[in-house]
Amino acid sequence: MITLNLKNIVLKKDFTPIKMGISEVELTKYLGKPNDIYDNKFGSVIYFYGGYEFAFYDNQLHYFQNESINDGWIEFENTYFKIDAWLLKQNNKLILEEFIDELNKEEIKYVLSVIKSDIEDEYTRIELYNGIKIEFNKNKILYAIRYDDFEQE
Repeated sequence: MITLNLKNIVLKKDFTPIKMGISEVELTKYLGKPNDIYDNKFGSVIYFYGGYEFAFYDNQLHYFQNESINDGWIEFENTYFKIDAWLLKQNNKLILEEFIDELNKEEIKYVLSVIKSDIEDEYTRIELYNGIKIEFNKNKILYAIRYDDFEQE
C-alpha cells in the first residue's frame, strides 16, 4: 500500500509515485479502481477516490483537487493507497489563519487574494509558488485544494 501525503502534495507538489501526464491505466495501477468515474465524452474523464479527484484530458492526468473538504471527504483508504491528511482532521475545520501559520513555519512563499464573483460567494485563495491553490470560504474555512498543470505551462 502506498501513502499519498497531503503535506508533500501541497507544499512540494509531490504526488509520488503519481506524476502528471500519466494515463488512466497507470493511475489505477497505483490507486486501484476509483469509487466513481465521470466521462464527458469530449476527452475529459475524472476519477473519484472519496473526495479526491484526478482529471484526465485525452488520457493524460492534468488536474487534482478535493473541493469536498467541508463535507467530510478528508480521509481516504482502499487496498492500494491511503491519504495522509496532514493538518486536516475529520470533524475539525481548518481556518485560514492556522494554514497561514503553517506556511510561515515551513517558510513557504504564497500569494493571498480575495476572489469576488457574481455567481459564487466571496472566497480567499492562497496560491503557492508551486501552483497549488488552497481555497477558503467566506467564513475563512478551508474547502478546496487544487492543482492544474495546464496553468503551469
